Amino acid sequence: SASATVTPDPREASFNRENHRIGRGEFEQISMMFNGSFPMERGTFYTFGGFNTRNGESGCYYRRAQDNRTLRAWYPDGFLPLISPELTDTSFAAGMKGLIGDYAYDISLTTGGNDFAWGMQNSHNATYGTSDGQQSDFDLGTLGYKQTSLNADFTTVVDMEGFAGPVNLAFGLELRSENYTIEAGEEAGYADGGFDVLDGPSAGSGAAVGCQCLPGLAPANEGDRDRDALSVYVDAEADVLDNLMVGVAIRAEDYSDFGNTVNGKIAMRYELQENLALRASLSTGFRAPALQEAYFSSIATNFIDGIPYEVGTFPVDTEPALALGARNLEPETSSNLSAGMTFKNDMASLAIDAYKITVEDRIGLTETFKGSGMVQFFQERNIAAAAGRWFFNGIDTETNGLDIVSTLNFDISNGHLLLKSAMNFTDTEVTNKGELETPSNLADYTSQVLLGRANTVRYENSGPDHVFQFSAMVQKPTCNYMVKLNNWGEVTIPSGTEEREQVLSSKWTVDAEYSFQVSSQTRLSLGVNNAFDTYSDKTIKRNSFNGIFQHSGYSPFGFNGRYLYARVDMSL
Repeated sequence: SASATVTPDPREASFNRENHRIGRGEFEQISMMFNGSFPMERGTFYTFGGFNTRNGESGCYYRRAQDNRTLRAWYPDGFLPLISPELTDTSFAAGMKGLIGDYAYDISLTTGGNDFAWGMQNSHNATYGTSDGQQSDFDLGTLGYKQTSLNADFTTVVDMEGFAGPVNLAFGLELRSENYTIEAGEEAGYADGGFDVLDGPSAGSGAAVGCQCLPGLAPANEGDRDRDALSVYVDAEADVLDNLMVGVAIRAEDYSDFGNTVNGKIAMRYELQENLALRASLSTGFRAPALQEAYFSSIATNFIDGIPYEVGTFPVDTEPALALGARNLEPETSSNLSAGMTFKNDMASLAIDAYKITVEDRIGLTETFKGSGMVQFFQERNIAAAAGRWFFNGIDTETNGLDIVSTLNFDISNGHLLLKSAMNFTDTEVTNKGELETPSNLADYTSQVLLGRANTVRYENSGPDHVFQFSAMVQKPTCNYMVKLNNWGEVTIPSGTEEREQVLSSKWTVDAEYSFQVSSQTRLSLGVNNAFDTYSDKTIKRNSFNGIFQHSGYSPFGFNGRYLYARVDMSL
């Protein structure tokens, strides 16, 4: 029998299959800062602030030619949407500090804000087909955050009977105002243009709604949320005995949306002998949910166990989240206990501290709920997502750790040699695994639980169990040399099943820097991070999306390899 001859498409010879972008995105940034102080008759007036704008560009996930998200009339070979955000930061502070009798005062007003304008290029909304409303560049909306605080701080020294030394006393107040806004983008970024898939094997099927990679923020996503908080504090520190110092502090806060909280701290330092001391502290903490955690809204492509999903993150007070059982966020509370010792003389220093941190009602993302039931749930609501999640309370964690920091200082010819080592050991455990109640509403759409294996592993094992840093620095009048060795402990890439998890092994990296004085006002530094171009273990095939993602974002030292830099510092 004769075999048929197949003539390949001539475009195969030149088509670029390296169609994903991995690593850091491109950006252009302009920053301006100012700082000044002006002595006056009754004190010093000071002010500082700055402005920063950054335009970026980074790749999304490639849309292939046969994908229902691709308009083949525009992109016959598929396309790579490009995120093009513009970030703007502004800050300004002004204050007065000085003396009033026996009291030092510092009164200031600080305000600042950040705008994150989402943009998209080289994309389209497939439901607009080839109509006049179709476009490739989009304004997808803007996230904004502003904060203003008024602070008044006072310090003094008070002599009190029964103490071995004077009492250092500090007290003050803070009035803080926050505002978080979500502004909708242009209609073509989020709307359903009414067209189905025009051609190909899925012709006539429903096309994906919204701008590809990131559907824009719609008017239903818009929000303008405010919060005010008033806090007062008192802090006292004194030598109770000749060799025992005790410090106590208390802080009370009132939030306009979460009520009141009072937290405190006690710290002690006991000097066993000259240069050698023991220290310990006990404190409680409180963290109100960030406005962004409560109200952020987004739909974007996320990879779960190597498979891409359009995942929606929904504010807890929106209809989709409420329908699935979401509840309003509550504050986190914590307790912190630490104990250790310190030693220091003219040549060496050593500090060893053990700590235990417990957090209750921790705020985190739910598992990403997916499956046919969730697809139907979102289709009924005309939401362009196949999976969903939201922020919730209820995770209790306990973190135990040990920090060891030591230094040695040697005099050498015309300079100094400083050797430093820093070691950290950390272990975190979710203490209420299996105790979290999954909303009953979810059972109608998915069998997944609120906190599953993936998020549990993310809390417990996705950070390194240890980090070691050893450095040597030679300091001379006109130049410095520095070499630093880093050892990063094991981390686990989370997954919904134990079989798909991967442990990234411990790795060493090396950093170095040389700096020298060009003139009395100018210093030049040349450096390298990860000098030997070390990478984390390669991602196992089933989690690498057909080999595209060769290295995991969970690598504690990244996956960008060697980094070279030059820096000029000038004083005017």
